Amino acid sequence: MEKQENRAVMKYFYLKGLTPKEIKEEMDSTLGTSSPSYSTVKHGFPTHTSIVATAKINDLKTKLMPHPPYSPDLAPCDYLLFPNLKKWLGGKRFADNEEVIEAVNGYFEELDESVYRDGINRLEHRYEKCISHGGDYVEKYNFF
Repeated sequence: MEKQENRAVMKYFYLKGLTPKEIKEEMDSTLGTSSPSYSTVKHGFPTHTSIVATAKINDLKTKLMPHPPYSPDLAPCDYLLFPNLKKWLGGKRFADNEEVIEAVNGYFEELDESVYRDGINRLEHRYEKCISHGGDYVEKYNFF
């Protein structure tokens, strides 16, 4: 069976509410050795929108917030720590990896606790801006 056909079969079972393990068992019993690997089945669908996950979220009466699967605007390391570290490392030369590791560890140890607190506090504002722009990058709007 071709890759696209496997995906169609996996989607069919997925929409029926089967778990990845159950889908793999069904495909193994039908296709034998030409069945896709468990990893392929397991990672074939987004877990945060799976039927099982969505049902559990509804049972818990939890509100699912819309957001892109990944946005550098919402990862404090990407918008706060790494750009500043990159600037700090600019122009420096190191003899080996150990020297780089020591320098980076020293950089983070010297940062004041308020830097981390402020970064997390800015996250809510960045999250709201990201949603209001339909998941588009916040940085290109120069809000910060």
